[in-house]
Parts: sequence; C-alpha cells; structure tokens
Amino acid sequence: MYITYDRKHFPVDCTNRDNYRRSVDGGDYRPTWLIRVSDWEKVPGEEAVDGYHTLSYCWEQSGDVVQRNDGSGEFDCIDKGRHCIIDHVEERKASNFFRTTVKKYVQYEELLQQVCNDFQVDYLWYDKMCIDQSDKEIKLSEIKQMHKIYRNARYTIVMIPELYFRDPEHFEPKKLQDGDYARLAAEDVIDASKWMTRSWTLEEVMMSKHILIIGMNVNMFQYSLHSIDIPTTVDALSEMLLDFGKENGGKGSVSQALSEAHLRTSTKPHDMIFALVNTFSHVLEGMDISYDTDIQTAFNIFYRAIATKDLSILYFGIDHELFRPYVRNNTMGNYKLPSWTGVTGYHPSRYANSTISSSLSYYINDDNMYMYVKTKCYWDISITQYKDIYSLYEKGVFQKLKECIKNYKSKGKWTSVIVTEKSIYLNSWADDINFNSKIYMTHYHQRSNDPLTRIRPLSLTEDCKECIVLPILLKVHIPFEAYGKPTRYVKDYKHAYFLPVIRKSLHSEVRYKAIGVYYIGEEIEPTTLLMKCWNHSVGRDDINSIKKPQEMLDILFENNYHDTPKEFIIE
Repeated sequence: MYITYDRKHFPVDCTNRDNYRRSVDGGDYRPTWLIRVSDWEKVPGEEAVDGYHTLSYCWEQSGDVVQRNDGSGEFDCIDKGRHCIIDHVEERKASNFFRTTVKKYVQYEELLQQVCNDFQVDYLWYDKMCIDQSDKEIKLSEIKQMHKIYRNARYTIVMIPELYFRDPEHFEPKKLQDGDYARLAAEDVIDASKWMTRSWTLEEVMMSKHILIIGMNVNMFQYSLHSIDIPTTVDALSEMLLDFGKENGGKGSVSQALSEAHLRTSTKPHDMIFALVNTFSHVLEGMDISYDTDIQTAFNIFYRAIATKDLSILYFGIDHELFRPYVRNNTMGNYKLPSWTGVTGYHPSRYANSTISSSLSYYINDDNMYMYVKTKCYWDISITQYKDIYSLYEKGVFQKLKECIKNYKSKGKWTSVIVTEKSIYLNSWADDINFNSKIYMTHYHQRSNDPLTRIRPLSLTEDCKECIVLPILLKVHIPFEAYGKPTRYVKDYKHAYFLPVIRKSLHSEVRYKAIGVYYIGEEIEPTTLLMKCWNHSVGRDDINSIKKPQEMLDILFENNYHDTPKEFIIE
C-alpha cells in the first residue's frame, strides 16, 4: 500500500490546539534508540533531552507486503518509492501569483521525515528502525518495553491515510462550531480505518496520553479525558482508548480493552498476546511469554492472570449489529477460550469495575481453564425472551414513554399507562440498557405476581429459560457530557449496575457457561433509588445512605442466602 501526504493540511478541531500540542510534556523514560529527524539517523535515546514522539501505523502502509519464499510463512514489506508528497508552490507570472501543485514520489521514511518536520517533531521512535528486527532476544526485550515507550512520549503520531476531505465547506468556521461536522466525519473514517483493526495499534493508542492523527490532508489532535484538566471532545479515543490504565488512578478495565482486542488482527497471533500483556503491564508485571510459547498456552496464561485480578471480564452481552455501520469479525473465536472470557459476546467500551460478595470465592484451574466459583448466595431465576427490540419507536409511542419515565422519576411510581402497556415498559428497558452500555436486551426477568416495576432486562449470548445470577456487582462509569462553545466535554459521571449470568452447560450436568449480564439499573439522584423498586423492605431514606457496592450486594441478595455454599464450575 502506498499513501499520499498533502502538506496543505486542515485541522478538524474546533479550537486551535497547536500551542497546546507543542507544549505537552512526556515522561522521564527514554527508549534505547530514537530517530533524529533532522538527518534521519538512529541515535541513543538519551540524546532527546526535551522529549520524543512515537509513531503508530499499519505495517502494510509502508509498501508492498510479500511472503517469503523460504517456507517460513514470514512476510516482508518492499518499499518501491511510490509514496507521494504533495506540495503547493506559489509562482509569480507577470503581475499575478499562481499556486502550483508539485508531486514528489518518495519512500515511506522520507514521507515520515516530512510529516515530522511539518509538525515540529525532533526525535521519533519508529519501530522498524529502532528495534533490531534480526535479533530475536533484543526484539522481544524491546517489545516488552513498548508500553513505557508510548506512555512517556510527548504524543503519538497516528498515520491514517484513508482520512481526507475534498469539500472545503467542511472547514468553514460556522460548520466547525455548529455540530463540529468535520470532526464527526473524521471520527467515522477513523473507526472504519485499517489502523483500527490491528492489535499493535490498540496497545499504542491505549498507552499514549495524546495523539496527532495525520490523514492525507487532515489532522486531528486528541488527548485523554483522564490526563488533563481542559475540556475535550468526547469520543471513543478520548474516553476509552487514550491513556488506558494510567499508573496513578488509571481508568482502564479489562472489559474495555477486550471490547477492541476481540476485533483486532495481527500478522502473528503472538503479537495479539504481547499487545494485551503490554496494555495491562500495570497489573501483569513479569508475565513470561515469548514467540516460542505455544499460542494456546499464551492465551490461557493471559486470560487466567487477568481474570484473577479483574472480574470485569464478565461484563459482556450481545451486540446488535443492525445499528452499526460496519461489522468486524471477532478474531478471538479462533482460540479455544472458556465462556467466562466473553469470547462469544461483546464487551462494552465503558469503564467497569467489579465487587464480589463477601460470601463468594473463586479460582481458575490451570489444567482446563474452568472458573470455580463458590458462593452462599445467588439467584436461580426464570427468564423470558424479548424478541422485538426497537419496534415501538413509531410516532407518539416513544413520547408517551418519556412522559411516563419523567413521572416515575418525580413521583417514584409508574403511571397506569405503563402497567397496561407492558410492551412500552419493556421497550424502555431496551433503550436504557443500550444507552448505558451499548449492549442489547435479549431477555427479561419478572418475579411472579410482582408489578412491572420489578422487571429487569438481560443481555445474553444464547437463549435459555432459566439461569443463575452471581453476586458480582459490575459498576459501569458513564460520562455526563456538557456542551460548551465550541466543544463537548465530560462534566461528571453516573453509574449503571450489572450482575453476571450463567446457565447450565448443554454438555454437562455439573458445569455452567457464562452467557451475559443482568441489568439492575442506573444510579438516580445521589445514590441508588433503583433499589427502591427492587426491594420493598428498603425505604427511600435508607437507600440514600447506601453508597458501597458491598451494601448493594447485601440488599440485592438478602433473601437468597443458603446455609451451605454451592460451587459453580464455569467452562
């Protein structure tokens, strides 16, 4: 693949971020080697006294990818110098000035040097030149340091050649301020780009605090919501991917990383594991995996270690593909992973953390990767399939629904229209679970002889009539967006709550499968008024004092404790 870089670039940011981009600092760490941009020479990393930048790109951007003839199955990238730099030169003829377009065909490294010069980058970490690809030990050692390399850079340059705009109206000031059209259009292109499909680029962007996206004639500077104080546009990059797992109070969770990792690909399957291990370096320090490790063993080591530390891995449901503009295949289905990894489902991109009941303990068997859960409390419930997800959005019905919800939040009870029209009530839950988590309602639970206010939705990867709900509270953090001129930013966070769901295995009487989540609801007002609907014995004043997840679990399962613990073996 060969790319074109037009030096006449348009920023899609509503506000001018050039000064901020030039002043951002990196960390104290320096890579072993860097490229000095001025003469494109490899120099020791400590030479970059004022910091350095990193590069994130797809390998196939740099030329023609060809397979070797030596039977190794390895690939090489051959650069035939067909990358194009477009320059615009002013010429004077007689009394008039004319702008002439000049095209120069170069190799990939020459194109990168021009990009760096245009954006005031003095030192660049570029893996192809800064890692000795011929030495396996050095290469492995450098790969294990990549999280440090990207985390300590001033910002990362992201090459997305698919990103370009032809319509100059996209960049009119009024367009930029009224709806930020150019940025929204750029985000759609980025989401569908080749860069968004690769395992290494996932690690690179998650470790970066700031990124500068370079398209053919467009650039976009983005930074993390969690690393700075100034407002920024809320998107998947700023909210979830950038600055993932920051060492001091990081916001990343395993469910977030897997929401992307399951959809990524790599030239070698081991690269996916290296990228995941580096992403979670703050909790998986010292994990020993190399290219010589059997790939199935490598996957098992990672998932066993991460689930032992973070049960938000159980936060997954079903993704409704109808509402996505494009669909990427789940690559993790190629490996024999247990159901509790969520491999058959979809991990939402919201940050989630987990709290387990004081009565619950668990471990993962090294031999068969089964998760053994032992607990004294659980729900054994009957559920009903919900087939008609979005059929009630015809004119008038949704407005009636909004009025009913408003009445409930102000008076604490549902109006009769909700009681008599169950389908509208169910549709409100379908809308709620999708809004808060981007997963979709497939089933619902209603206790017999209870009012409709006690219905709760489930998002399951397979159909069943009965299931088990475990006392593991999954707390999801949802940003409140505030709107200012000319950008959106996060004002605060609210929370939604889920519980993991398992069912009996179809192949064993003693084993179970993890199949999704049970949605409790979202946090309303200062704490958890949602509990009032769940448990009539708890009054409003008592609810307002409930702040800790353990207290919530005690209330949810207070009538479901058993004298002796039961063991669930999840395959």
